[in-house]
Amino acid sequence: YRMMFFLFIVFLLCSKMLFAATLFDTQKVSPYVKILLNRLEQKNLTSTDYKEMGLKKSAAGLEIPLILGKNTSESLRRKIQMLGGDVGTESGRFMTVYVPEDRLNELVRLDEVKYVSYFLPAHPALNVSVPVIQANRVHEGRTPLSRPFKGKNIVIGIIDSGVDYSSSDFRNPDGSTRILYIWDQTTSVKTPAHFNYGTEWTSSDINSGRCTEIDGPKNSGHGTHVTGIAAGNGAPEGKYIGVAPEADIIFVKTDFDFNHIIDGAAYVFRHAEDLKKPSVVNLSLGTQQGPHDGTSPAAQLLAAEVNRGKIIVAAASNEGNVNVHTRLALSNETKATGFVADSNDKHAVNVDVWYSGGAIDIALAGLDTGLNLLGSSAWVRPGNRISDKTFSANGKSYGIYAIDATETKNPYNGLHHAVIEITNNKGAYDFTSAAITWVLKARGTGTLHAWVYGENGEFGDFTGTRDGLNFVGGNNRYSIGMPATSPAIIAVGAFVTKTEWINYKEQTYRLSTSNAVGDLSKFSSIGPTRDGRIKPDITAPGQVIASAMSANADDLQKRPEWVLPGENYIIMQGTSMASPHVAGTVALMFEENSDLTPDLAMQYLKQTATFDHYTGSVPNNRWGYGKLNAFNVMVFLAKNKLNPKIKT
Repeated sequence: YRMMFFLFIVFLLCSKMLFAATLFDTQKVSPYVKILLNRLEQKNLTSTDYKEMGLKKSAAGLEIPLILGKNTSESLRRKIQMLGGDVGTESGRFMTVYVPEDRLNELVRLDEVKYVSYFLPAHPALNVSVPVIQANRVHEGRTPLSRPFKGKNIVIGIIDSGVDYSSSDFRNPDGSTRILYIWDQTTSVKTPAHFNYGTEWTSSDINSGRCTEIDGPKNSGHGTHVTGIAAGNGAPEGKYIGVAPEADIIFVKTDFDFNHIIDGAAYVFRHAEDLKKPSVVNLSLGTQQGPHDGTSPAAQLLAAEVNRGKIIVAAASNEGNVNVHTRLALSNETKATGFVADSNDKHAVNVDVWYSGGAIDIALAGLDTGLNLLGSSAWVRPGNRISDKTFSANGKSYGIYAIDATETKNPYNGLHHAVIEITNNKGAYDFTSAAITWVLKARGTGTLHAWVYGENGEFGDFTGTRDGLNFVGGNNRYSIGMPATSPAIIAVGAFVTKTEWINYKEQTYRLSTSNAVGDLSKFSSIGPTRDGRIKPDITAPGQVIASAMSANADDLQKRPEWVLPGENYIIMQGTSMASPHVAGTVALMFEENSDLTPDLAMQYLKQTATFDHYTGSVPNNRWGYGKLNAFNVMVFLAKNKLNPKIKT
């Protein structure tokens, strides 16, 4: 019996080693997945960590959200289900899946699986703004337009934090809702067709009072505000009218898990197609994770959803005033960039490294508060990894780190890919700038791009030589977030239309650090993409924007300075607010021509954008092709419809 027990233990150990070897050594598995598995092996995740990482526990165990690149096979869906997994959206060469952690090895070994990737959840990135883009002239049907356009019979899909469906902004004159469906992905009462999670509410549920979805305080009513910009009718006060005030609305309340975001887009398009209506999906969200060139599996899956009558618009992101990026050009030399974790409340800081050319080794070092070198990890060569190492110096520990450089040729862009993750062991270590400045070191030959992602850090601007290291400062270039980096998705930056407002207490507030009215918002992310394309595509109003306020967001208590007179509307800002201006404009365009393709819509928006002394010569990587002009694009579209031979 002792021998049998011994052999059983040996079997278990060998199985675990084989499991690790298969997952960590194969090129089929993204470094993101390997870093995640390493984090799980540390067994130091809190319940908040699980939620923030998009992981969910079920009767089957821990389920991981993955995006699969697949080889052509009709049997893959069935095999995933046999592993206890769920398949969400399948489009083109990719699919979203949830798979139990203990079945990952079997998944990776399937011949039908080409690549396995994982993404951290995304983050949420009009009385003045509507006239600025001249949408009011479209609503009025000003000459030379043949009639008014308000988005009637067009579907606007919003994937966001939630929507206050009780607002009269989203109701018809007879009091019935304009919202056709709400898919609440955060609860599971009655799941929608084609998906095995969430709760679907129909317009009948909303009208009868059965719907229980709310847009709560966690994201300050972000989704309600975004929906109001795109499609609010201004009914509560007769002002603050959205861009497409008669459009139909399909809303997806998300937890910002990328699998769920992708499923949400597919859900909107599927319902709109059933209704035989064109549709535009707004994504006021993004992440700095990925190669920033549109080739990540998440970006490609979303791009595969767009088609004639199906368009996606996305916020460019709000890192225009943050050094989230660094670029190290190496010629048989060593260079470094410092970076910091912003908060100890978030338990990890991540750096995403992509490079082409020759071999580049990377390492992690640290500087104390006096910028003296504390020490360095070993160099990690392409194809190798180190994990579960505690970074210590002078008797003090600062964090647990892992470096994974096993991906030597990404299957979708051919690049080398490495990921660095540092954790603070559930807050046991102080890994913020108050204690340490982390250092990304690189040596070799080639050009390396790196981004801090996960909303907890930025690169420093320190340059010069320190302890023999040649430092290069971080920058805000290449900061357009994913999925806006995709060539198939319209990326929207933000400019300033107001800098002051009067709140419901008749108190006047003014932004003290804003750029001038008409200028680019300081937070608006700038391009180019890593592969050199101009982004954003266009800009729209995104600063001091008034729109619908969620009654469930507790804004009167938490943000009273932003609440406007009447207590129905609130001020917000970000490229999150700019994006729905463009999404609403696309809805107006669809009303004129329901057969618009994403390429043509993008082209028309670019050709009719306005420019001035703030934009300078366009296109450029701050403004794209200029400022959105809804009236111009509708006039151009009408002429193009009447004269198909017009030069475009």
